[in-house]
Amino acid sequence: LVTAAKHTPGPWHTGVKTQQSGFDIYGPQGESVAIADHFLTDSGEAKANATLIAAAPELADALTALILAHNSKWSMRECEFNGLFDFARAALKRAAGGAS
Repeated sequence: LVTAAKHTPGPWHTGVKTQQSGFDIYGPQGESVAIADHFLTDSGEAKANATLIAAAPELADALTALILAHNSKWSMRECEFNGLFDFARAALKRAAGGAS
């Protein structure tokens, strides 16, 4: 079952929070989406958390595309199917802190 997204659309980006220790996650219009505070964790872990959160829209899009392809009984050409996996790999790379 794939439903319409109700979250702030992506892409999301991270930034250093200036008023308190932590990292903001911003939507495409600069709106605040979340904060990964490092009050209880070290800043490296907080940055990794923020990076993962910022990749959430891409991860959701990649999973949705794979589910829709599966629901269509894989009636795609192999190159289209491989493109979906490339999209998913890029989203996972971004979630892990690499460039997508």
